[in-house]
Amino acid sequence: MFSKQDDDVLNVLESYAVATPEGNDQTILRQWIERFPSYEGDLIEFAASRELLKHDLGDGFESSEEKSLLFSMSRVAFDSHAAAHASIPGIVLKAEQLGLKKKDVRERLGISNELLTYLEDRRIEYSSIPKAFIENIADFLKTNSDSVIAFLSSPPRVANAFHKNEDRPSEPATVDFRSAVKDDLNLTEEQRKQLLSL
Repeated sequence: MFSKQDDDVLNVLESYAVATPEGNDQTILRQWIERFPSYEGDLIEFAASRELLKHDLGDGFESSEEKSLLFSMSRVAFDSHAAAHASIPGIVLKAEQLGLKKKDVRERLGISNELLTYLEDRRIEYSSIPKAFIENIADFLKTNSDSVIAFLSSPPRVANAFHKNEDRPSEPATVDFRSAVKDDLNLTEEQRKQLLSL
């Protein structure tokens, strides 16, 4: 007997399959993960299974070698899809892992500390961030654009502190990239022009 959650998972997977009748599509898979973040693992596993089915696996798996081969192929397919959608831990943290400092990030991307904080807290509306800027971040951090996109498109970071009435803090409002750049008084005119031209 399927639970309500099982039914929801099946509906999400079925909708992804209908949207990709020719097989997996990384762009559509990313869209579905963004739309249904709680089913990310299920979607990646389903996509990996579809990749596996492209291979001729024969009629049965009698020997331990065949079972081992199936497991290895499953693992490779899953890891491949998981890697394509893995998020960086954060712009500054990823830079630190490369031996760089916060100052290096600001200088390389041509942004202020304020704008960097907005990006780190995911308070810039993801859809408004220019593709060229995302690619600049990926190049600088020696990673792929998908990893940067996965980070920037995640929900905004919420402060851990509670108000006096112990209500959970409300989710911070996001701002448009161009508006954030125009309103940032800490950017030089040259930085502002460069960012707005992306």
